Amino acid sequence: MARIRIKENDSLVVSQNALIEFVGNVAMILINDSGEVLSCNQTMTAFLKQLDGTVSIGDVADRLQQFFEGEHETIVADLLTAAEELCSKGVLERA
Repeated sequence: MARIRIKENDSLVVSQNALIEFVGNVAMILINDSGEVLSCNQTMTAFLKQLDGTVSIGDVADRLQQFFEGEHETIVADLLTAAEELCSKGVLERA
C-alpha cells in the first residue's frame, strides 16, 4: 500500500471505516474492516477530538500547544506522523 502524505494545511475527518469512542481522557478506535482495536493516549485523544473536517493539522497543533509542552514544529511533525499512520489504516481521511 502506498504511503499517504498529509500536509500541515490538510483537514481530516474520521473515516466511515472506523468507530472512535471517547472514554474519559482516552479514545478507543475500532477499525471495521480489520477488526483491529487501537487505544489512544491523552495527546492522540485530544488530536482526534479536534478533527471536524474544517480545521487544519497546523490549527490543531496551535490548539494542542496550549495544553501540551512542545515547539509548534515538533507538535506538527508528530501530528503528521500520527495522521499518516491513521490514514494508512483507514481510520482518518482528508475532508
